Amino acid sequence: MARSFDVSVQSAADVAEILTAFGDRDYWHARLAAYAGAGATLDRLEIDAAGSVMVTVTLRLLRDRLPALVTQLYPADLTMVRSETWRPDGSDVVLGDIRVSVPGAPVSAHGTATLTPESAGSRLVRRTTVRVAVPFVGGKLEDYLGRQFCDGIPAIQDFTSEWIAEKR
Repeated sequence: MARSFDVSVQSAADVAEILTAFGDRDYWHARLAAYAGAGATLDRLEIDAAGSVMVTVTLRLLRDRLPALVTQLYPADLTMVRSETWRPDGSDVVLGDIRVSVPGAPVSAHGTATLTPESAGSRLVRRTTVRVAVPFVGGKLEDYLGRQFCDGIPAIQDFTSEWIAEKR
């Protein structure tokens, strides 16, 4: 059974600035260094003719940082592959599609996001659905992972706003 989590975050940066940052290789390297640690890689960064940004990163999930429930099921380090697509919708709104997989583990997540303008910047509204196909403990892991995703989004939006402010 999958579980969904919602989060809404305001940013001082406007929608266009955030989309531009998402298309900047330096932004992703800085973000990975700040939040993902050693072993994180930027595997893909493309911008198409319509202005959509497609990015894929791979993160190492170190065993000593995983909850005991996970390390009992998977005794080695894991990797997480995160693919994001951010596309302008033709107005001032940017729509996001985020997919997460953990190769070798029955874990996946899918998120949708809407980045809209506000008078003092922008607002990101995101819904993430987490699925862990493990009998008996899947729900506990879904709750844990969903909270991790939701707790990290405000910090990443703050990082993005600060990165943009430094580049102005």
